[in-house]
Amino acid sequence: MGFRRRRQERVELEVRAALAEFASAVEVRLHAEVARSQKTQTALVEAVRKLREDTASRDIEFAQALTSLGAIVEHLGAMVEADGEERRALVDAVGCLTRSVTGGSASVPSPRRERVIGGTVFGGPSDIEILADEDLDDAERGVPSQPKWG
Repeated sequence: MGFRRRRQERVELEVRAALAEFASAVEVRLHAEVARSQKTQTALVEAVRKLREDTASRDIEFAQALTSLGAIVEHLGAMVEADGEERRALVDAVGCLTRSVTGGSASVPSPRRERVIGGTVFGGPSDIEILADEDLDDAERGVPSQPKWG
């Protein structure tokens, strides 16, 4: 019986040694995987943080661009309006000049009302004259009344 018992003790010792070696290898591998996982997680957190900062930065830049665009559109609208006022003032000045040169004897046509030929009118002044194409004479259509040749 002693032989069997010693053999069993020796097998148990070998099994325990193998288990200890296996546990040690698993622990080393587990620590390596945890370290790699922590590095990956840290890189992921950093990438998400950078993405969040970039998104916030782009949002700010986009808002600034839209604000600038709005200011430009407003400025262009003001310039167009000022040009219209200047044009009306020039028409009045030319009319006054014509009356002063002719001594008031020449009939000065009143300024033409705005007209829309075709299309759709949304808002604008209420004194716009809307004509169909048939209501225009050749000169208003841009068709010469006399041929330019011969």
